[in-house]
Amino acid sequence: MRQSRFVLNLLLAGAVLASVSACGTQPTLRPASQSAAPMARMVKVRGLPTDYYKGTEGLTGMPLVQALNGAVAKHTDLGYDTARDHLFADVADTNDDNIVEDIYTGEAFTGVRDRGTASKHNLNTEHTWPQSLGAKGAARSDLHHLQSSDAGINGSRGSFAFGTVAGSPTFQFPAIDGKTCIGEDARGNTVCEPRPSVRGDIARGLLYFYVVYGGYDSTSLKNFVNEVRTLVAWHDMDPVDAAERERNERVWQVQGNRNPFIDEPSFVARAAFNRMDLSRPSRPSRPR
Repeated sequence: MRQSRFVLNLLLAGAVLASVSACGTQPTLRPASQSAAPMARMVKVRGLPTDYYKGTEGLTGMPLVQALNGAVAKHTDLGYDTARDHLFADVADTNDDNIVEDIYTGEAFTGVRDRGTASKHNLNTEHTWPQSLGAKGAARSDLHHLQSSDAGINGSRGSFAFGTVAGSPTFQFPAIDGKTCIGEDARGNTVCEPRPSVRGDIARGLLYFYVVYGGYDSTSLKNFVNEVRTLVAWHDMDPVDAAERERNERVWQVQGNRNPFIDEPSFVARAAFNRMDLSRPSRPSRPR
């Protein structure tokens, strides 16, 4: 049986240090098993539908972002409880073996079937776009930016932006491939730097969130304006892999929309997020 509270126990035992070397040392944790068995779930639709991104041809910049919004914004609002059940039962468990990883450490937990069994392992739901900055209503339940996370690490991350920690981290959490760190970036802002193998996943979830919700209603771009260049770099450094594509399929199955930056990674360069003027409080009206 895997030790579900591994990371939190390390935290309480003093393994999370206030003055430690930068992220990079690889501790020994147990990754999730990589089952080669075929999926047992019968799905109704798999794969990218024909013409799903019709109308995006030749577009760049904000016109492309607007067109992508028109393609993916409409989806089923599952409600928060149902969304969390799907997160742990379907979306994060891409091998259908009731094993779910903590996004920040890669530690694997067995017997996770829903939000209740996840809670017994001290796993909760990380909103990569913080609730306090606009992940409310349908955005609060949008599986494309939700991740399974150890509650202690989730609490330490809080609503900090993602970025690169410069110098010694304030906190660091051992992971199966490096570490997740929290500390100050080169400009003195407190940021969260996740382990290397999930940086692109987190980036694509946040870029999706901006396409669907950013600049509309009460969504704050406070974090996004500071982290967007880093997110674009992470997207390039950590390309889409098979597990992320499978996750996208599963969200499509239960929520009814897709992440365009997983389906077509070149959309990121074409949108030119890192050259947009994000200082304006809002963007052009939502397409209908």
